[in-house]
Amino acid sequence: MPPRLFAVAAAVAAASAVAYLAYASLLAPRAYTSAALRREMAATPGRLLLLVLGRVYDVSRGAQYYAEGEHYHGYCKGDDHTRAFLSADFEKDGSDELHALTPAQCLGVQHWSDFYVKKALEGEYPYVGVHEGRFYDRYGQPTEALIAFQACVTRGEMLKAENARLSASAPNCTRTLLDRSPGKWEEVSCEAPRVPRRSGTAGEEKRCICVELCVDEAGAEECARRAAAAQCEGSEAQCARACAACAPSDDEDGSPGAPKKYSECAPELSSCNVRIS
Repeated sequence: MPPRLFAVAAAVAAASAVAYLAYASLLAPRAYTSAALRREMAATPGRLLLLVLGRVYDVSRGAQYYAEGEHYHGYCKGDDHTRAFLSADFEKDGSDELHALTPAQCLGVQHWSDFYVKKALEGEYPYVGVHEGRFYDRYGQPTEALIAFQACVTRGEMLKAENARLSASAPNCTRTLLDRSPGKWEEVSCEAPRVPRRSGTAGEEKRCICVELCVDEAGAEECARRAAAAQCEGSEAQCARACAACAPSDDEDGSPGAPKKYSECAPELSSCNVRIS
């Protein structure tokens, strides 16, 4: 494995180890069924038990967010609606089915799982146990579904790191202020065949970079799809590099941190005018 990729893999492994220790410190022996969770809440008025990734947290202190009638009450009905953490749409995403998520979406779910771990460690939302269902069995042991989700998170972290590296090495666009109204406009341009994109790296959203474009947009979508499904020819890291280099349209294509299109620009043009205020 090349040194840079080894460093990325080592960083991911280290982060996973820290997360494991955090979760291990919160272990509880009991595995609840959905019916048992509903009985627990019915027996104690005001008690609110939230489910995320098969883990149960007591969020009673957050009644202003989770009580009946509040926006996030759907997480406290005894069923695992983890997928809804991506949209807060319980009609569309009120499910624990995560197998078709892209790496970017897996990172989004993991963000919320980490949020509740942090709140539990701080004592605000105590960890209660696990839910017997998709992610844990009746003995409180992780299932294949949870292991598969964790693998998706690892792929997402690798893609994110590789996209950050590629964005950092990409040349800047040439930017020229324009005399145009209403608003403030500029021309962003690159030397063909490169095209302008907004950096997808956190903290660099306003940076314009020049990236190589795939042969066509279908190629970019296929590249991102294959990366998400880990069906690349060659190594996963090679596919991550290819997807970043050929500029999938945005994070939702499955490549977190990938360069983003400008909404005002045709994706194949080497220069275009964009509104900056």
